Amino acid sequence: KGQILLDGEDVSNIPPGKRGVAMVFQSYAIYPMMTVRQNIEFGLKNNRVPKAERERRISEVS
Repeated sequence: KGQILLDGEDVSNIPPGKRGVAMVFQSYAIYPMMTVRQNIEFGLKNNRVPKAERERRISEVS
């Protein structure tokens, strides 16, 4: 048993989906048949983020 520290805070007892972090693999991290925008939006759609919020987030990073 150990600790998981994020920015100095122990998040070991917080369920993984509620920790506010994500992992991106360095290889095969994107779908080559999708555009950059579609790749960014993919995870947001799967997490049922409303369209207006998806648009806002995508415009922030692109």
